[in-house]
Amino acid sequence: KIKGVEIYGPKRISSRTGIAAFNLKGWLCHDVSLALDEKWSILTRAGHHCCLPAMRFFNLLEPYGGNVRVSLHYYNTEKEVDIFLGAIKELVK
Repeated sequence: KIKGVEIYGPKRISSRTGIAAFNLKGWLCHDVSLALDEKWSILTRAGHHCCLPAMRFFNLLEPYGGNVRVSLHYYNTEKEVDIFLGAIKELVK
């Protein structure tokens, strides 16, 4: 629920996994991924993820170049998740 963040996928939390696809309004997906890497050493994937038809269908290709995907799992600490969320909040300012 961070203003300026668009998250794609199921709305119900019980239907979600540790993988989240998102975009930041006003940013290209590759720029978000690069900023997360350079400033916070957070690795993400960005682009069309080999599914150009879906990116076009959901109108993500032109404004964003695709989307950013972050993967979280049991090997991530709560502190790492907090750092990621803090980074996103800083980028959308």
